[in-house]
Amino acid sequence: MPKKVKDHLNLKQVQFLYEHGFTSKELAEFLGVNDRTVSEWQRKDPVFKEIIRKAKSIADTYVEKALYKKAIGFEHKTEEFSKDRKTGEITVVEVMKYFAPETLACIFWLKNRKPAEWKDRSPNEYNGSIVFNINANIAPKEIAPKQVVEEVKLIEENAGT
Repeated sequence: MPKKVKDHLNLKQVQFLYEHGFTSKELAEFLGVNDRTVSEWQRKDPVFKEIIRKAKSIADTYVEKALYKKAIGFEHKTEEFSKDRKTGEITVVEVMKYFAPETLACIFWLKNRKPAEWKDRSPNEYNGSIVFNINANIAPKEIAPKQVVEEVKLIEENAGT
């Protein structure tokens, strides 16, 4: 990286921007340089390259977690305004909202996590056999994230006995 730019470049700022979804082109615009310049810095400076790699990975993890939550449904605490019917007084109240699972998020997740079972198939595709494996005793268990942690702790405790 050229010394005059490196002196003015805050690597923590670069990390923050990439962690929040910036692309190399957007970073270049932010820094007032050409996007090829940012690519050149990455080739020449292993520290700069590693900061960007790690920060992109963090951003990807945020998106993966959000997609997972959309696929299974989730609760989110938020604040809303409430007006008292008698007095007309407006207050802020905490509300727990439930967001139902989204089919598209489920499909996307399964196609990427289990491609052999969930890939798109041509309507004319036939492999010579049809197998149905149905187990009526298995039902998906809806469980809140807090309960998942509690279940894991119980499993760990029971493993010792």
